[in-house]
Amino acid sequence: MIRALSKSSTLCKAIRLGPLMLVALVLSIALPQVAATADAPAAQAAAAAANAPSPEQLRNASWIADGRLRFVQTCAYCHGTRGEGGKNKPFEERTGWDPHEIFNVISNGRIRGANAMPSWKESFSEREIWQLVAYVKSLSADFAGPIDDKSPK
Repeated sequence: MIRALSKSSTLCKAIRLGPLMLVALVLSIALPQVAATADAPAAQAAAAAANAPSPEQLRNASWIADGRLRFVQTCAYCHGTRGEGGKNKPFEERTGWDPHEIFNVISNGRIRGANAMPSWKESFSEREIWQLVAYVKSLSADFAGPIDDKSPK
């Protein structure tokens, strides 16, 4: 009987460790993938910052015009043609907007409560998104005005 108890105790320990080992295995596989997925927007934001146009390029009149055309065709349904639509503060009342943050929201989308903006990085090139950023920035209250150079680098 003592021998039977020791065998059943060993069996109980093995059964208890089995699920723990399974959980450890699943976590060792899943966590790196979750971490990589969580880091993807950060990596994309870093790459976009490296390729970001200068503040002068974002004030370029042709970039603003191209961004406006795309905005009216794609974004106006939710935001209005001048960013006055929706439940958020109108674009013309905003100041201090970080162009990298605007780029990130357009690229990756955002969910805030019931407000959801889709990701556009699969629909637009980086340059097209930066042109959208130029237009959005041109609507803000603290915009310094367009620059007429027609050939941004």
